[in-house]
Amino acid sequence: MSKNMQMVIDGDSVVFKQSNGFEFRLNLSDFPDLVRAHLAEVKPTANTKSTQACESLGAEVLGKDFKWEFLKPFIRDVCRWGGFALIYAKVLDEKRKPEERIPPRFLAAHNFMNESNQRIDLAIKEVVDIPGLGISFGSKHLRFLYPEFCPVLDVNTVKLGYEQTPQGYQKFAQDCRLIANTLTERGTPNPFPERPKKWFVSDIDMALFARLSGWK
Repeated sequence: MSKNMQMVIDGDSVVFKQSNGFEFRLNLSDFPDLVRAHLAEVKPTANTKSTQACESLGAEVLGKDFKWEFLKPFIRDVCRWGGFALIYAKVLDEKRKPEERIPPRFLAAHNFMNESNQRIDLAIKEVVDIPGLGISFGSKHLRFLYPEFCPVLDVNTVKLGYEQTPQGYQKFAQDCRLIANTLTERGTPNPFPERPKKWFVSDIDMALFARLSGWK
């Protein structure tokens, strides 16, 4: 579907168009309130960490070079944040020796993210090759490891016309990056506490998800 859709910035609006006539329009001025709505809706609980806390965990995992003692709880917390803790049990099935199988996948994804010609499509492919993780939850892990560059592509944002494939994910990331750069260049304040003057790809995804979910 991604091949038959496009995202354009039309003046003060972002427009997602599909070849079947579908059009989704959002004012650039709406993005701050939509990020606030997402932060308010996705609240921490006794078993679920906040969005900001998950980003901090992602930074810690990167700093520890994906050592299993840090990667394992990160996977658990990202799956809980996504609302499906049972996925964690499938991914970490001890019969599959996850401590041997999973870290190399994340290290390979990290190498693709660090190439001069960043290959988000190949990075997500490494992650979704882990049994139990599809595009939706695989992208959630990349989102918290690389919030500046990676969004979440799930059942809501797929409605915009992006394929749930590595290529569709890269296209979504590129379009979100264009929106993020536009908001940053315009000096639009970002309500995400850690980056008030800069917009990340993950912030754009949060705003789109909030609107598509009817949270604002």
